Amino acid sequence: LLEILDPEQNSKFRDYYLNFNIDLSKVIFIATANDISNIPAPLRDRMEFIELSSYTPSEKFHIMKKYLIPDELKKHGLKSNELSIDDETIELIISDYTRESGVRNLRRKVAELCRKSAKKLLLENIKKVIINTKNLNEFLDKKVFEIEKNNGENQVGQVNGLAWTSVGGDVLKVEAVKIKGKGELTLTGSLGDVMKESARIAFSMIKVLIDEGKIKIPKKIIIDPKVNVYDSYNIHIHVPDGA
Repeated sequence: LLEILDPEQNSKFRDYYLNFNIDLSKVIFIATANDISNIPAPLRDRMEFIELSSYTPSEKFHIMKKYLIPDELKKHGLKSNELSIDDETIELIISDYTRESGVRNLRRKVAELCRKSAKKLLLENIKKVIINTKNLNEFLDKKVFEIEKNNGENQVGQVNGLAWTSVGGDVLKVEAVKIKGKGELTLTGSLGDVMKESARIAFSMIKVLIDEGKIKIPKKIIIDPKVNVYDSYNIHIHVPDGA
């Protein structure tokens, strides 16, 4: 692939199966990727990037309603008057059953609804299947994703963190607890290197602020006045949604 995309080499690309050279110098190669960070650096150096934003929930709604549902109904031999999915249910499928930049998995969900509806029409001898938010769980498995809701009030040991993924932004709960120990930091939740480093930096910064007297320590948590309070406890940080 590197040789094909290299303009200095692809004029005489050697196909070893056909056993002769092919001139690819005038070919325009178009490649797609959901996450360019996963593309090896040598390959990225040979490409010009055009970034396109992912579909918004509103765009997915109209794509599903106007294109995916009619297309899958036709593929499964169903008529438009044999299956009804209301707007609220479509929005629920998009938000709670798929999480992607495109609509590939959304199409799979629509196809699954059509298959199970066709079975229901045949076995129960009914004329129409109506799918709504109340009976959606009869056709699809349990929710895969749920929109994260912020707590109504502050909680000690828990904060909301912002995260970026290849399919958009997200909110992650970050939990922390102190345990009597020797000042060690434990990180769990399958965190990446960047998040681990951020947690260690925050831990070090807290130590500095305590030493400078900018963070007041309640007397009730001081175990030994001769020992720094952060050396008397271990801190365990956990990100539930990262696991």
